[in-house]
Parts: sequence; structure tokens; C-alpha cells
Amino acid sequence: MNKRVVVGISGGIDSFYTAFLLKERGFDVMCLYINLFDNHEVFLRAKMLSDLLGAKFEFYDAIKEFKKEVIDRSINMTLSGYTPNPCAFCNMKIKFRILEKIRSDSNYDYISTGHYVKIFHNSTTKIFRGFDEKKDQSYFLALVPSIYLKNAIFPLGNFTKKYVKRVMEEKYLFWKDISSSQDLCFVKKGYKKLIQDKCGVKFGKFLYKNRVVANHWGSYLYTLGESRGLGHKEPVKLYVESLNHEKNEVYLNTREFCYKSLIVVADLNFFNKLPNRCLVQIRYQAKPVICDIHFRESKLYANFHEKVFAPTPGQIASFYSLDNRELLGGGIIIGTD
Repeated sequence: MNKRVVVGISGGIDSFYTAFLLKERGFDVMCLYINLFDNHEVFLRAKMLSDLLGAKFEFYDAIKEFKKEVIDRSINMTLSGYTPNPCAFCNMKIKFRILEKIRSDSNYDYISTGHYVKIFHNSTTKIFRGFDEKKDQSYFLALVPSIYLKNAIFPLGNFTKKYVKRVMEEKYLFWKDISSSQDLCFVKKGYKKLIQDKCGVKFGKFLYKNRVVANHWGSYLYTLGESRGLGHKEPVKLYVESLNHEKNEVYLNTREFCYKSLIVVADLNFFNKLPNRCLVQIRYQAKPVICDIHFRESKLYANFHEKVFAPTPGQIASFYSLDNRELLGGGIIIGTD
């Protein structure tokens, strides 16, 4: 009997190629479309792609769960002064939990998605960066509990995005006319516009060296390290150094003042025991840096060996082995120094 796998199919090229590969390798494939928000066009494409493979297609409505665990949580964090990572929350609370649930309920063997990562299962689950350094998505899995990944396989971990795109466009010409999915799937006009529509305009001030240098429409619309669209006319390039949401003020400074030596991390999740020294990555595609780790009152303190530009509360800190290959775990940044 063929091994059976539940593939999370989004209607995009990566999840389709995952299902395609597994089908070619002899797996009995179920394509599961997890409905996060109303998008009939994407749903129909996912159904068409499943039919094209001759795979079983199932639908799971997660709109209410997604709104609570991802959209509302992200908005609430933003209004509390954090810069959230909705994609990581979705992987942690929605996608992999549902895939594992459907696998278990349907008595299938594995789950799979189109993530560019590698995973190995022995006595424990170990996750490694994907072969494609530019596309590696291990950072976004740092918060996912290992119980949801214990039956996961990731075929794309050994490929580059460029290769996947070329192979699929050669075999199925229609992929040339389908654009890549956006980072925030539930936002059409931009995350700032979503927050502004939710909370309205709150006029405030940009300050640099205790001087008002421009006005803004709400401190919650900005994040640490941001430099574009600040509206000032200073002769130097300025960045958001800090925020005061109570006063609705955004403090600007030159780049060198935005570097930090330490982060405080909570909501911890580990795949392997964290050594006293490892690498930490504080945003997607950022350069990992060496840090020393210590714990205090269920929080993790990571002291950088070299200062890091604008680590941002609310973002994910992903920890890696010193050779920068194995993902050891992660958490949410709640403070800096």
C-alpha cells in the first residue's frame, strides 16, 4: 500500500510542485485547501490544480480561527507597540495544526507543504535550512510546536525556487501568467492601511534631537529601523529609533543609534536543546549573528557578539546552530537593550 500524505495546497506554484513531486514518487496525495479568508479565485485554482494531478481534494474552513489567531492578534500587538509576524503566527496556530489534525483524523502517514526547508525524524524532529539560501523559510517555522511537525516532509528543501519555477512553467504554461503570492495574504492594500482603517488617523509628531521635524498619522503605523516615507527634510538619513504610543510620538535618529546589544525573547519553542552560544536571526533574510544565551524567569536573554540593527519587539528570533544549518527553536522578541 502506498504511503499517504496530506499536502496543504494554497493555489501557488510551491505547494503544487510539492504535491506533484509526491505524486510522482508514488504517494497517495490528498490536497487540503485551508480557507483563511474569502478568495474564490484562489480556491478554484487550488481545486483545479488538485484535479490536474488526479489527487483527492478537501476543504477546511479556518476563517474564524485565522481571524482570531492571526489577524486580531497581529492588530492587537501592533496597537500595544509591537511589530508582529503574521506568517509565523499562521504556521504556529493554524496551518500545521490543521494539517496534522486532518492527517490523524484521516489516518494518513504524513503532512507536507511547499516550504523550502529540510526536516529529519529520528528520536526527535530536526529542522535545517533549505538548499536555496535566498528562499530558505526555516525562520517562519521557529514557533511551530514539534508535535505538529513530527509527521512532516518537505520535498522542496533540496531545490531552488528558480528551478521549481522553471520546471513548472515548462510543463504547465499557465504558471507564466500566475503571479507569486504576497507575504501578507489577508492584506490587499497594505498592513498600514489595515491598521489605519481599524483605528483611524491619530496625528502626531516625528522628533529628532528634541525637535519636531515632521508630522505623522499614528505612531502605531511605524516600526523600528524604518526610514522610508518619514516626510522630514533633514540633511541626513533618519530612521525610527523608538516609539511612544502614549504620547503618539515617533523618535528618529541616525543609523548608528539604532543598533542594540541584547534582545529579550518570550513565548519560547525549541526543537533541540539550546546551547549557551549559538546564532540568532532577528528578521527574515537578516544575517544571523553569534549570541550568548541565558534564561531568567521563563524568558531568554540573547547577548549579541556584534551589535544588530533595529531588533524589533514582536518579531521572531530564530536560533540556529553555529554552522548556520540547524534550526534550534525560536520565540517572540519582547525587549531590547
